[in-house]
Parts: sequence; structure tokens; C-alpha cells
Amino acid sequence: MPARTARKTGNIAHPQAAKPSTTCKTCSTCRRKKIKCSGSRPQCVACSESHQPCVYPRDARRDTRPSRVRLLDLEATMSAMFQQIREAGTMANADSRNPMEDEYEGLDFTNVDTPEWTGPQLPLPTPTASSTTTNDRFPQANARSPDEDLGLQHAALHLQDIPRDAPHENESQQRGLPQPDTAARGDEQPDSLSPCEARVAGVYHEDGCVSSVHGLAGIMNPTRRAFHKENISKVSRKGEAAVAGSKARLISNAILQKQREGRMFKQPQQAIDLDGCDPELARHLIDVHFNGHYHACMATYRPAVLESIASNGPWVNKLLLNAMFYSSSLQSDRKSTLGSSDDPQSVRSRFYSRFSQLLGQALGHSSIPSATALLLVSSTLLSEGKASAAWNLAGTAYRMVVDLGCHMMLAPDYEEVKFQSSTQMLHKDIEQESRKRLYWTAYVTDVTQSLCLGRQCSFASTEARVPLTLLDTFEELDEWEPYYDPTEPAPMPTVYASQPAYAVSSFTSLVKLMRIGAQVTTLYGIETVGHTTETIMREKHRIESQLAHWLETLSEELAFNPGEQAAVPPPHQIVPQ
Repeated sequence: MPARTARKTGNIAHPQAAKPSTTCKTCSTCRRKKIKCSGSRPQCVACSESHQPCVYPRDARRDTRPSRVRLLDLEATMSAMFQQIREAGTMANADSRNPMEDEYEGLDFTNVDTPEWTGPQLPLPTPTASSTTTNDRFPQANARSPDEDLGLQHAALHLQDIPRDAPHENESQQRGLPQPDTAARGDEQPDSLSPCEARVAGVYHEDGCVSSVHGLAGIMNPTRRAFHKENISKVSRKGEAAVAGSKARLISNAILQKQREGRMFKQPQQAIDLDGCDPELARHLIDVHFNGHYHACMATYRPAVLESIASNGPWVNKLLLNAMFYSSSLQSDRKSTLGSSDDPQSVRSRFYSRFSQLLGQALGHSSIPSATALLLVSSTLLSEGKASAAWNLAGTAYRMVVDLGCHMMLAPDYEEVKFQSSTQMLHKDIEQESRKRLYWTAYVTDVTQSLCLGRQCSFASTEARVPLTLLDTFEELDEWEPYYDPTEPAPMPTVYASQPAYAVSSFTSLVKLMRIGAQVTTLYGIETVGHTTETIMREKHRIESQLAHWLETLSEELAFNPGEQAAVPPPHQIVPQ
């Protein structure tokens, strides 16, 4: 029988022709330099002379073309992905198109005649119903539904086998250092949630505010996903008029509360519950507290706190009261408050003991006053040198802030579609303002303590969406002057001239400064040991340039130039500089 693998010509057997090579005849280096390659293996002449690695890439022309079924599968997958993106609201508007989608449109796959695809057939993503809330913002790329992620995973599977020469990441990327284009991410990323992001994050909206955040895992269940979608669909964008209305209500309320402050402590003692503190001493400590305008003070929203003290409202509790008393006693010059907190007989010690007694009860329920009290006492303890106690209390406060959902907020012009009385609208505005102040105070506290103790930030690195815009700007132009205790002898005449406090803009600039400070704490990690000197110096110069930019862009009212200006600004403006 004649052999199947050879042909006979007379008595000579010729083997079958050799299969063509699956690699290119030109190496990658010669192809990149666009020079003629000798094609010698394992190294061509040019690479051998220049002592460079010689690699012959795979010849893509020898690969089997995908079948018609496979191409149709890819087309359907891409179409479903684009449709899902539009319906989920992750494009700028429902009518927007992607250039890649135009590329696929009009292609005819019916005449492709290639061998059938024998690999696994991947399922297509299932589009969900479109949202009832129109999203006219462009959200982050990480705001995707589970179905969208499935489609993107399919696309990644199709592309993972394509050969490519990817450049190596630089050292700072490998080590996790912030990149120049993302170093100021806090200023570039959206400062509030879009409705699509709120659905993906599992945000639950109640009474005009985010009450809790369940995270992405909370919406993996179809029932929970539908629940969150229905909940967030109750809000809609009202425009700038809604923001202006909230701002007007807050400022008007702040002016009214300012007028009522003088009469608050003139009422009978039993009308105000000060948790056993003498009313005259309580008034002194409260005045000292709100005169400082330091970062922890900004978390205690003055109109809400003082109104709640007078009427037993929801924005203050006994834990916060004792926290304010304890913190202010450290700054008071009265002899009765000068004792150490370690002295059981001192007033300061009594406030701290009462705070510690109430703390156990407060841990069972997260609230804005309790989280504010923890941050306030934490900052005070750190100034007294009690670093461990301060760090532990601050960590508890950070978890309360996240538990309350204060790290996730919709844009201020989103409102619920329902009738609300003026009292209800003011309550919602106060809560939104308190939540913003609480979050950013926690952020500044974390960065400040981390820089002081040489540790990495734990709360500032939490993914958040909170606007850095305080709507109540009454404190901005409120006159500030040093506090004088009315019970002490008349002070000597002072040359200090009262001037606007600029409390809101000072706090905003402090937050921006702490954003840069958070980058400094990334160098406190153990991975820094593996950095080269050049990498560390690049980080140093980059952070210094950001600090210089922060100082250059500081408004004229906040800039402090000793010797060049006659008026001395308040301490809370000098300290950050």
C-alpha cells in the first residue's frame, strides 16, 4: 500500500511541503526601527551588533479568522453593552452615542466564510429596565451595574489573547504612590453622587437625606436592587433655584438664632437641661467653644446646636454637651477650670468622667451629635498628649460617620418629589449642612492626627462623595474679636480691630490643605522602604509644588503676610499658614 505521508516518483519518496512558520520574518526591534532584518535565528545581525534582545513576534496572518457565529456573538455583546449603558444612565444623556458603537453599526457579518468557532459561547449581559430618574451628569467609570460589569468581563476575555508589548509601569505606580494626574483627585472627581452612583452604592434616601449606605454587595440581590432603585427614583434634580432656596432658609435661620442667643440663658434654669452644669459656667464654656473656629468646632453647627440646647432638639445630646464643656475648659482662663483632667476634683475631670460614662450608651446608636462629640474630645485629648485615647475615639467617630451615610451625598439641587412644609424643608437643610460639616471635620481630624502621629490616614482614604460647599455662609462675614471673660477684671485696652471671621472660607481652604497632607501620609507606609531615593524626591517636589499652588491661590482675605499688613487676622486663619 502506498504511504499516506509521501509521494512516489519512481523509487524516490518526497516528504510533504513544510508548514509555513508562525512567526514573522522581521524581529520586533528592526520593525520598530524600520530597518531591514537579516532574519537569522536566534538573533539577527542588527540586534547582535547593538547587543539588544531579538524577539520574533507571532505572525497574526497565520491565525485562524473568527467564524461568522463568533463575530455575530461579539456584535450582539457590544450592542447589549451599549444599550445597557444608555439605559442605566451612565452616559451623559440617553441620546448620546459612543464612537465604538458607530464603528460596529452597518457591518455585515453574513458573508463571512471561515471555520466555525469551537470555543465556549459566553452569555450576553441582560439589560435592566431604564431608570425613572434622568441623569444629566457624567458619573465616574466605576458606577456600573453588575450586568455592565459582566459585559466588560466578556470583552476583556476576547482581548486578553491579543499579543502586545505593554510598557512597564514606573516605580511609583508599582509602589502605590499617587500619580501626578491623580494627586489632586479630590478636586477633580465629582463632589456629590449622581443617581446612578447612588443606586450602585446602595444608598438609601430618607426624609431628604442619605440615611444609610449598604455598598455594592447590598444590591447584588435582585430584590434589594429593585428596592434601592425605587427609593432613589423619589428624588429629582430641581436646579439652582433649589440650592438658592436652601441657602436662604439656612442664613435666615442663623440670623434668627443669633438674636435668640442672648435670651437663651436668661430663662429659668429648669427650662434648659445642661446635665448638671452651672448655667453661668455653661454659657462661658459655650462662648469659648464657638469663638475658636478651629476645625473640630466647625462640626458643631452653631444655629442647630444652640437651638437644640434651648428646646431639647435633635442636634445635641448630653454626650456632645460634656464634650464641648471638656474641650472649652482646656482653653478657659478661669481658675475653676485650670485643674488637670487627671485630678478627680477638677471641673475638667468631672466633664471627662461624665463623657466617659455616657459614651457606652451612645455607642449603641449612631447619631450626628455623638459622632461630633467623639471628634471634639479626640482632638482635645491629642492636645493633652493622650495619643492612644485620641486615636481610638477618632476611629469610632469615623465608623459612625460611615454608618450614618455622611460620606455619600447627592448634589444639593436634588430633592424628593413630595410636598414638604417650611419646617420640614428647614430640618432637611440643617441635617444636610450638619452632615457635610461632620464629614469634612472627620477628614481634617484624620489627616491632622495622622501627620502628628506619623501614621497613614484611615478615614481620608475612604471613597466618598461629599460637596465641599457650605450653604450657610452667615459665619463668613460675622465680626470676630478675641473673647474676654465678663467675670474677669476689665482687660487692658487692645489695638486689635474686629474684622470678618471668614470662617467658611477658612475651613474650606483648610480642607484643601489637608487633601495635600493626606498624600504625605502615604509615605508613612512600610512600602516606602522599597522606594529609591529618586522616587522619594519626586514625591517631595510634587507635594511641595502643590503646597506652593495652595498658598498662591489663597484668597486675599485669608493670606497672612507678617510685616506687610497692619491688621492681625484671627488665629484660625494664621494657623494653617
